[in-house]
Amino acid sequence: MHEQLGEHVLWQLPVLGPVHADTIITTWIVMVIALDLSASTLGEKGEPFIPFFIALFVFIFLLNQFGILPLKALGLPFGGSPTGDLNTTLPLALVVFSVAVAMGFKTQGLKYVPNTLFHPFWWLF
Repeated sequence: MHEQLGEHVLWQLPVLGPVHADTIITTWIVMVIALDLSASTLGEKGEPFIPFFIALFVFIFLLNQFGILPLKALGLPFGGSPTGDLNTTLPLALVVFSVAVAMGFKTQGLKYVPNTLFHPFWWLF
């Protein structure tokens, strides 16, 4: 089977028009696998966090997609991808880290520090 660059199987959707069927199918397969992996990794106790992870993924995805729009080129004072700025990525990382540490203390108490933060090697803390 020989595939040319830029060739896609197209679906004609009523409102959207032509869309790349192979890309959509592959994306949905990867999303289902990722969701199953995250659910099995988190276990039953982690299931309440799945909506948080999905919301975070959608938020970051939309921030990246916003960067496609040529708003700065049109002379507007905003535009570009906000995830390319440390002022966006650092707070997101701090929120995820804070939630992880807070939940660790909530579930394990003070045992969380030696069991997790200093494990397996204390000097990596």
